[in-house]
Amino acid sequence: MLPQLVFFSIDVIAVFSVLLFGLHVILISPKQQNARLLSFICLNTVCAILLNRQELGYWISDAYRIDVGVLRFPFHIARNLTPGLLMMLCFSLFEDNAKFPRSLIVVFALQIVMEALAWWLVPAGTASQYSWLKSVPASLELVFVAIALYWLVSGWQMDLVAARRRLRLGFLIVVGAFVFIEVLLERLVIPWSRIGNFYTHIAASILDIVLVNIGLLTVERWSYWICISVL
Repeated sequence: MLPQLVFFSIDVIAVFSVLLFGLHVILISPKQQNARLLSFICLNTVCAILLNRQELGYWISDAYRIDVGVLRFPFHIARNLTPGLLMMLCFSLFEDNAKFPRSLIVVFALQIVMEALAWWLVPAGTASQYSWLKSVPASLELVFVAIALYWLVSGWQMDLVAARRRLRLGFLIVVGAFVFIEVLLERLVIPWSRIGNFYTHIAASILDIVLVNIGLLTVERWSYWICISVL
């Protein structure tokens, strides 16, 4: 039971840390689009943690399971918005004097529609993991993250703002870790029936705790908020 208590504690700490970070962002810059996007990503992350704890309940003791009830469908949609929102945030932060491509908005909408259709039309179970209605939107998430990484790296050398170059490095780590853990491992590589998916979920929660506490406590946080507020 001790490992289960430790894992439950990790998720609880992750939820409160991410919520605190998102609240901190939106209170500092409530009118800035980037702040709203980042806060929305934080909210989606919380939805993912809670829903994963329910869906991976086979590996969790009864005392530490969570049932989100009627919120299960909106939580599912919310957690799968994150790659697209990361892509939009990276564009807003690092692509100066440009409009977000409408074609990507259409593809983003298509991904969400497919997520909803898969929820209602594909029977639950391990065999459904590789149904095209689930694998295609998961692959689109990888595309969104790849585009975000491109925008992060493409203008790095030409970026004259030192604070924003440091921000690029931070986002590169965050986005890279996200795609590896949340999308590649959980959705496409590790079968849902394997306990490795549960351990991947715990690893993601630990990463969330580390990242948001770095964001809250780093001595350079002032430069981070300047980057959010001036763009």
